[in-house]
Amino acid sequence: MVHMFTMTGDRNAINYSIEMGTDSTVGLIGEVEQQSALLATEDNDFLIRMGVSRKLLSEIMYRTNAVKTEDGDGSTRRCLTNEEALRYNVANVGG
Repeated sequence: MVHMFTMTGDRNAINYSIEMGTDSTVGLIGEVEQQSALLATEDNDFLIRMGVSRKLLSEIMYRTNAVKTEDGDGSTRRCLTNEEALRYNVANVGG
């Protein structure tokens, strides 16, 4: 099972930022972008060390919702099929 990470799960921080004004919100967005980039780099490093295809990130993980949305699917996790597990080198034998 895979899921997308998020740095914006703290709704109180988001609401506080909005109350503090535009500059605070822009700062929060910048911080989220920086932390997300760092976490993506760590994800890539981990996958390389484990021998898992980095395509797992771009084709599966980064397309999975990080948080539930009212207008979308709402699913925040997804199970890999057997074929996907083999393709992305998560498993190395057929099931």
